[in-house]
Amino acid sequence: ASIIEKEEKEGNKKEGTKQSTDVEVIKFSPDDMDVAAKRGAEIYECMVRENVPFNEATFTSVARLAVANGDGDMAFETVKKMAAANIAPKLRSYEPPLLCFCNNNQVEKAFQVDDHMIASGVLPDENLLQALLEVSVEAGLEDRVYSILHRLRTTVRDLQPATVGIIEKWFNSKPSA
Repeated sequence: ASIIEKEEKEGNKKEGTKQSTDVEVIKFSPDDMDVAAKRGAEIYECMVRENVPFNEATFTSVARLAVANGDGDMAFETVKKMAAANIAPKLRSYEPPLLCFCNNNQVEKAFQVDDHMIASGVLPDENLLQALLEVSVEAGLEDRVYSILHRLRTTVRDLQPATVGIIEKWFNSKPSA
């Protein structure tokens, strides 16, 4: 069953006042996630049978369902279908397949998603560039690393500490020498 935890976090004290933020963290068991993924697939199949027209959010949800089932290829194919349906994919559409491929060290597939994203005029944010950078560093792909470093330099103003750590790891590695 789902567990909902409510945590109260104190913010910075400002002029003697206490600021707090309520954060709800929802944790699902693997069984809950399986049920949700199966139900999502059933809804998708019903929409296909009924010829319900898909919009960008529908395609993105289907891509997320595919990733929840561990199928990055299906997620990427879903994004490609958006173009065939004359629907422009958004950054959120590309995130599921790209992160799925990066998390599974499928470097070439991750860069196929990146190439498709660029061709569609969608610019990745730092999180996606960070994921591509990390798999490129791990694989020792010098050309890819320097390409991503250039993209980070031209698109991101302040880097996250995790991104900085990956960059430092690259420059301290043998392939960068």
